[in-house]
Amino acid sequence: MMKPGGVIVTGLASEVITAVELTATYGIDIAVVSVPRHAGAEELKLCSPW
Repeated sequence: MMKPGGVIVTGLASEVITAVELTATYGIDIAVVSVPRHAGAEELKLCSPW
């Protein structure tokens, strides 16, 4: 994840795209929520200002 001035954090998306990292990157409170999907599919993750 990057912002002006350099890299904030690197790694797997599932480990890096968190509310804490997004809030630090964008400077606003951001929530990451998981939404169940149909059988056999992975859950969907959504990000929203909090």
